[in-house]
Amino acid sequence: MVKSIKILTSAIGFGGYIPAVIVGKQLSSRGIRTSVYVIEKFLSEEKKEVFRESRVEFRNNNRIAYLASQLPIDYNAKFEIGAMEKLFDQWKHEGASTFLCFSGLWLDVMAAYQDRFGKIDVYCCRMDATESSTWKDRRTEMIRETFFFFDVKKTKINYLLTLPSLVTKPFSSRENSVVIHGGGWGLGNYIHKSNAITSTSFTKKLFIFEKSEFLPDNNNTSFYLNNPNWDPIAEDSGFPPLGQMISHDVINYIESDEYHAALQVINDSKAIISKPGGMSLLDSIITETPLVYLETAGINEEGNKKLLESLDLGISFGRWADIGFDKEILNKLNRNLTAVKKEIPDFTSMFLDQMLIN
Repeated sequence: MVKSIKILTSAIGFGGYIPAVIVGKQLSSRGIRTSVYVIEKFLSEEKKEVFRESRVEFRNNNRIAYLASQLPIDYNAKFEIGAMEKLFDQWKHEGASTFLCFSGLWLDVMAAYQDRFGKIDVYCCRMDATESSTWKDRRTEMIRETFFFFDVKKTKINYLLTLPSLVTKPFSSRENSVVIHGGGWGLGNYIHKSNAITSTSFTKKLFIFEKSEFLPDNNNTSFYLNNPNWDPIAEDSGFPPLGQMISHDVINYIESDEYHAALQVINDSKAIISKPGGMSLLDSIITETPLVYLETAGINEEGNKKLLESLDLGISFGRWADIGFDKEILNKLNRNLTAVKKEIPDFTSMFLDQMLIN
């Protein structure tokens, strides 16, 4: 049995980052030594700052974000001098040979590590229904198996992340509210779209990206914010602390160690309004909360949207608006999600069973 696994991810989006942290914690709780590595931590300080600035640029221009999602990313010339050599020496000292990869940006690094120190086993987790640019044109000879959470070609959801401490709340007893967000980077026109909800009976739980977006006099909306000082390429790997903003100076943080606290807020809501990112799909299925999807921010999200439509698990914001923000459609989608979820195996249990066999 494998006793130690290195988990590899990226800070480019929550769709690869959050599942990696969840799986790392779950494997650790079952006796596997795990360490989570975020590839952007190994960039030079100059390139780290460029990475941070790109988040702001993408938020301000969704078209730029969409175009950037189609371009290949090459970090090899951007790493801090000696950073990968130091990491390789550490891994070699620890006898690292098994890796679980949530971002294709690591594949060239893995190939270089194998070239230097001998055969390794790399398992990959793909968190979108179609291929993103981060997985294209990489060396793949060390990959032992790839696990696709979502498969648009087979119209199937293959795996789920089961969270024992999060009990799915019955739909009929949830608040008459909707969660609205733009993913981990706050992308898209979600704040503008949320204005249309004001004329409905739904209250809004708006996940904002900056304190300046907080409007304290808006009685129809509660505001949530990830700790603005949290930086995934500076901090130890973990979930960004999420809290409800009471004022510009007061944030009541939600306790959560097993998963990102956003799931607690979603679990007491009737819908998620967001772009159809991989993590949003996963949040929807875990909590059985319908995803009302906004414009996509990449080709990979186009596949996610198509899968949602094919399985009748979500609805576009435009269509929902056209039918008057109907509540019954949300009830129907919730029933579909509940039925589908029962048939989806837990990824961590499946992966652990496979490790026991090997």
